[in-house]
Amino acid sequence: MRKLSLIVIALIILSSVKVSYAQETQPSAGIRLRQGETAPTDGVFFGGNSLIALANALTDLSLSIEKIRALEGQAGALEQESAEKDKVIAALQDANRNLQAAIEQLKFVNSNHRLIEDAYKTANGIILDALKEAREDNRALRSELWWTKIFSFFNIVGLIAAAIAAM
Repeated sequence: MRKLSLIVIALIILSSVKVSYAQETQPSAGIRLRQGETAPTDGVFFGGNSLIALANALTDLSLSIEKIRALEGQAGALEQESAEKDKVIAALQDANRNLQAAIEQLKFVNSNHRLIEDAYKTANGIILDALKEAREDNRALRSELWWTKIFSFFNIVGLIAAAIAAM
C-alpha cells in the first residue's frame, strides 16, 4: 500500500508540473473584454501556443488519471495475491504442525514397539530356559519311571511268589 501511495504522489507531482508548465507559457494577447461586453462566439479567447499547452496538459492529466486507476487495480490485485499467500502460508504452517504431531506420535509408537520387542526377547529367553529345564526334568522323570516299572515288576513277582508260597 505504501508503494501505491508513493506512485500516486509521484504521478500527482508530475501532472502538476505539466499543468504549471502550461501556465508558464506566455499567452498571447487575446481579445480583451470590458465589463458589460459580450464575448464573441466565433473566435478563440487565447491565441498561439496557450490553447495547445492547455490541451496537452488536459491530455496528460487524463493519462495520469488512467495510470492511477491502473495502478490502483494492480495494487488491489497485489493485495488479493498477498491475502492468498497468507492463506497458503497459514495452511502450510498448519500442515507442519500436523506433521510434527505425527512425528511425535510415531516416535512414541516406535519406543513402545522397542519395549515390546525387548520384553518379547526377554520372555522368549525365559521360555527357552524353562523349556530346557522341562526337557531335563522330563528325562529325569522318564528314567525314574523306568526304574519304577522295573521295581514294580519285582513287587508283582514277589506277590505271586508269596501267593504260591501261601498255597
